[in-house]
Amino acid sequence: MKEKRKLGLRRGLSLLPANAGTYRIGRGEKSVILTTPFARTATLAIAKGQDPFAQVPASHHWLIEELITSLAAADLLTQGRREIALPPRYLNEIVERDIAAQQLRNRCEPELLQCEWSDAARAFGHDEGAEILAARTTVRVMISGRNRVATLLHSLLLASGVSLVEFIDRFDRAAISDCDIGTSTITAKEYAENFYTYLQSQRRSVSLFPLERRPAKQRDSGKDKYATLVIHSGPLDIEDLIDWLTARQPHFVIQSAIADEITMGPLVIPGITPCLRCADLTQVDRLGYSSADRISLTDTPEIAMVGAHFVASVAAAQILHFIDSARAGQSFADITADSASSADSVASADSVASAITRSTTVNLQNLLAAKSHSITVHPLCGCGSFREYPKKN
Repeated sequence: MKEKRKLGLRRGLSLLPANAGTYRIGRGEKSVILTTPFARTATLAIAKGQDPFAQVPASHHWLIEELITSLAAADLLTQGRREIALPPRYLNEIVERDIAAQQLRNRCEPELLQCEWSDAARAFGHDEGAEILAARTTVRVMISGRNRVATLLHSLLLASGVSLVEFIDRFDRAAISDCDIGTSTITAKEYAENFYTYLQSQRRSVSLFPLERRPAKQRDSGKDKYATLVIHSGPLDIEDLIDWLTARQPHFVIQSAIADEITMGPLVIPGITPCLRCADLTQVDRLGYSSADRISLTDTPEIAMVGAHFVASVAAAQILHFIDSARAGQSFADITADSASSADSVASADSVASAITRSTTVNLQNLLAAKSHSITVHPLCGCGSFREYPKKN
């Protein structure tokens, strides 16, 4: 007799009526066609968390085995569902009437669904999103820049579970201005208040996993520096860029807009991925000029609110993809070094690299026409000197 296995379908799936009474389940090219009512019944049982072998004669178990094999090949199955581990609140146990705990579960559900379908969930084994989401709380992200995109990124990352997010430049235009109104939780009531103090006061309201205080030991540890990411939005000081490169500090830059276009990326891991100069030289080869090398003729105002939300969302998606693809306590360099031992690790490293080694140009008049360009190490760039990482003890 076959051993019963705890199987489930990935959340968000639907049966799609196809031709000749058949149904299709899946997404895009990864789908399975269900041609018989028997297959549909077994699929519905798996979706409900029930045993598909129950009340099925042993002589027909092979049909269910074939169905499970097909669903697994299309990456539609899970090995059971995990939940975020919640800290005890009353009498050392979570009770159903704990409203705060239930609210946290409800807020985690959309993020868990996103993580469940991520490349990282497949590469790291049977993690159905819970460990990936929980690991976001350990990653320290610093934001540099004082504009709508930077403000929106701050709240997006906090609400997505990245708890250790803070601004580097806490003295740049500290007063909340007219253009800040409508970003994050800022309203007209907060006009002229201290921008950084106000955002700090709203952390617990916005953050998915709020922290009482920043863990200084973790923040200052040498081990954590490889997992730290600096995000810069706006005009870039070349001295900051040099500091990040020499310190091997991963960074992601969102440039100031030129007319109605704005460019972001690639996400740079010094010594591992192409740097911003590689992107500039690639753009010169492709277009004959670099958008980063500019002489401003007029002041560049804030970009429109819809465009700011779009740019911040695209940037946050790339950043979360990078964060989620790193195992706990590892940097991207560790993933790359480990990739030789596992086909899944190779796919994971390649997936991360293909996502972060790209620059994206957004036309604010036509957001759906965003252009993405792959960036490789340019032969005229000197970033090759950062290719050798120091050995860790």
